[in-house]
Amino acid sequence: MAMIIQSARSSLFYRSLMLLLSVMILSPMSGFSRDLERPIRFTVMHTNDFHSQLSGLGPDLLFTPRANDDDPVLGHAARLMTVIRSVKANRMRNDRPVLLVDAGDMLFGSLFHMLGPCADSEHAPEYRFYHEAGYDAISLGNHDFDADEQGLARALGKAKNAGYVLPFVASNLSLAKGSADGHQLWQFVRSGGTALPETAFQDFQIRQLPAGIDQPPVRVGILGLVGPNAAQLCTATRKSVQFTGYDDKTAKADEKAFHALVQKRVDQLRKEKDCHIVMVLLHGGHPEDESLAKEVRGIDLIIAGHTHQAYVKREGSTIIAQAGHGGANLGVLDLEYDGRTLRLLNPQSSLVAIDDSIPAEADVLAWLKKTSREVDRLIRQTGFAAGDPICMVTRDRRKASFPANAAAVYTATNLLRAVNRRLVNPVDLYFTTYGLVRSEYLTIDDKPTMYAFSDIFRFSPLGFAADGTPGAPIVIFSLSRAQTKLLLEILTWQSKKFPVYEPAVSSNLRYCLNKHGVPLANKISDLELDGQPFLKWPRRIRIATTLFCAENLLKINKLTKGVIRITPRDDAGQPITKFADSGLPREHVLLADELRRVQAGGVVDASEMP
Repeated sequence: MAMIIQSARSSLFYRSLMLLLSVMILSPMSGFSRDLERPIRFTVMHTNDFHSQLSGLGPDLLFTPRANDDDPVLGHAARLMTVIRSVKANRMRNDRPVLLVDAGDMLFGSLFHMLGPCADSEHAPEYRFYHEAGYDAISLGNHDFDADEQGLARALGKAKNAGYVLPFVASNLSLAKGSADGHQLWQFVRSGGTALPETAFQDFQIRQLPAGIDQPPVRVGILGLVGPNAAQLCTATRKSVQFTGYDDKTAKADEKAFHALVQKRVDQLRKEKDCHIVMVLLHGGHPEDESLAKEVRGIDLIIAGHTHQAYVKREGSTIIAQAGHGGANLGVLDLEYDGRTLRLLNPQSSLVAIDDSIPAEADVLAWLKKTSREVDRLIRQTGFAAGDPICMVTRDRRKASFPANAAAVYTATNLLRAVNRRLVNPVDLYFTTYGLVRSEYLTIDDKPTMYAFSDIFRFSPLGFAADGTPGAPIVIFSLSRAQTKLLLEILTWQSKKFPVYEPAVSSNLRYCLNKHGVPLANKISDLELDGQPFLKWPRRIRIATTLFCAENLLKINKLTKGVIRITPRDDAGQPITKFADSGLPREHVLLADELRRVQAGGVVDASEMP
């Protein structure tokens, strides 16, 4: 990267210093603008929510490394590397500096994500890719904590041992009261990033862009933030660290504190660190990105994430961009700065699709092949290999808002059948949410499309068991008939602000949304379970879900200060305060096994099954 390393070399340093001082004197608002003799043009490449999708967004069996051969796979690390290297080379030939940044959630979403936190493997493939790509700044996201703090620390330790340079920026990270001394993440924060310099969390980063031999470099200050919603979503997996903007004690977002901290950081970069430009890597999307731009003065550029959207927009004088998810796009912002204003030069072409038009880099393909063998070694006990064909998908089932969330309903329905096939005492319902079903069943050109085990894993990738195996344990509990309805009411109400909370259930439970209903009272109507109206349901409804999902039920009482109570009970009727592992296989194994069973039974498409 064409960055200038600060040094005090002879007359050039003093000439630059004098020029900078003169600019500060002439500028009416020296904290927020710096005059330049000539505008500087540079490029910011950005990603977000990569989610370990090193092999792209499947179907994996259809990927080919060649360009333009009708390969439908989106993304892929080897293609993404091709574009990153190409853009860098192109801009450098034209004397344009380049920055490469990421807005969080690098990890968790494919089989590759099991390697970093695993004590039985030396691999940390996501960190290797980010190191080799040469990222200048990386924000954390909520999914970085999916393997809890110990898993994250283990992965970071591997990165250190491998010599990977990972410039994490964590500007609203702090220690929870009573955090254990000696914990690796605790040491990161306490030491100000000196515990593991190669993978240090820093409050901010400053990158200098050459602006020509006769004027000083342009200083870009970079902040990394985990937004309030993202901070909320990882409360179960982070214990010793917290994020300003979400109060763990009250279980509420605190946007006022969030904006105040960011304003303090921006002012520090502008006034104390003499930065010309301030960029924020925000693991948060709409509406958090727009709110941040409105409430905090002095932010030039926000690279957003978390909501898996692709856009470029402006809020006031702040440019806001997000690149989707999974490496399906690379954001490429060509920018011009004249000392006062940051201007986007390519608003219509700032997203580059990572698809079959791009050839794959051979060196990345080579090490990914070795890494895939390591994945197969670790999942051997499931009876599957990553590339095993599982089922033929013959029609599309997409993710969408209720009542059109065909992907989630189909997933939950197959999981219900898979669970009950293994239980003596069957459950009545399989429960999940919009945000926990992470993929879609899609055909290619409306033709039957084979899905591999690695593709099925993407539907239910989240969570880790205590032994480090991927996937959250399945738990079983019961709710009263009334509390089952109340749970649907609560999550439907919450989903209006955060769609990830929208309930998704097996197809044997049907209900409608009452357009004129009152939230938390009668928004849910016309409920039927196995064809029976609500008043004819069993007194208690036996439910299966993941531990990840179930633990959040226990937070409802806290979130509502006891006004609304959800009380899961065990088979003996006792309230559950800590869920027990049912001993069933993980969701991705259950789903793959059920879909393969249906396929083997001669049913090409099981969508007509209840």
